[in-house]
Amino acid sequence: MKESIGFIGLGRLGLSMALLLEAQGYPIHGYDADEGRRLALRNRSVETDEEGVSERLMCAQRWHMHEKLDTLLSAELPYLMVAVPTTSTRTDQYDHRHINAIVEAMERHGRVTHSPTLVVISTTQPGYGASLAQRLTALGYQYMYHPEFIAQGDIIARLQYPSFLLIGTDAQRNHWQLERILRSICLNVAPLYQMDWTSAELAKLALNSFLTIKIAFANGIGDVARTAGADAEAILAVLRQDPRIGPHGLQYGYGYGGPCLPRDNQTLATWAQQYEHKMPLCTAADQANTEHLAHQIQEFLAMYKPEKEIVFESISYKAKTDGLTDSQPLALALALARHGRRIRIRERKQVVVQLQARYANLFSYEIRQDTQTPVLSQPV
Repeated sequence: MKESIGFIGLGRLGLSMALLLEAQGYPIHGYDADEGRRLALRNRSVETDEEGVSERLMCAQRWHMHEKLDTLLSAELPYLMVAVPTTSTRTDQYDHRHINAIVEAMERHGRVTHSPTLVVISTTQPGYGASLAQRLTALGYQYMYHPEFIAQGDIIARLQYPSFLLIGTDAQRNHWQLERILRSICLNVAPLYQMDWTSAELAKLALNSFLTIKIAFANGIGDVARTAGADAEAILAVLRQDPRIGPHGLQYGYGYGGPCLPRDNQTLATWAQQYEHKMPLCTAADQANTEHLAHQIQEFLAMYKPEKEIVFESISYKAKTDGLTDSQPLALALALARHGRRIRIRERKQVVVQLQARYANLFSYEIRQDTQTPVLSQPV
């Protein structure tokens, strides 16, 4: 029988990963600080737009929910996966309070003798892991960092077909057992990169920040091309064919948004300052992203007169998700509405409910049933 694995934090990522491991024969012991979430998970009634998650939860046979974190810690599990929120603070630092609360509970629980491994999946500040490892070592735990490079809306697929695996640990720790567990849910053969904690934390930030640069550059080229009467898509198609550049992130469209890319970009720039290093490309990408939105606003105002209704087929920051955090389509729709344009939003019910609660009748709405990738927007 395979070893049992504990999961602390069963949001989108934690739940998806736990269910994939359960399907591979690993008994899962779960805990979430949100009481309503725990009840839904115990009753197998979680509502999510992540494809395949609800069905997998209904079929899970090796699934044990704990009402208290202390009972999960008492189960003497060899692995504890931590996937709790680490949102940004006002000073562009990651908020580690949920991880810290877990470690404080472990300290109250006392030192363990079965040498378990705690694996943080959440994004953390460079340097945090090294200090966390010291606290955990004193409690008898090993510490490893395994950030996931997923995208909301297709987390299951990204976990099954990762581009690579990344493990942060120290030179004395054997990461092969964790690698074996991670590879058990992979349907491809992804390369593994093992490095120290700070390097792994920085690699996570660097990757997402580089994505913002590519997206901002593609949109900047697209904006000037459209203004000059050139073919933006044809130009970007040439760039995508160069192997030094690659095809991903070089499509013209909305700017970047969501809960990860903007904050990781800003955090990297702020973190580098403590070492007297500037990251001007991070700052430039954010500025370009803002200017791209301003360009889109003016372009749409010129294209569509007040009597025309503008239809948005999606308003979330990313198609097939219900997230509105830093959504560029939403920012564009709000700006156009406040300039007197009539905006109709065709979205799924869970997104429409959020919009109505926030903006009442600023927009008109239609419930969209399909899950196809929507177009940018179109007039009716």
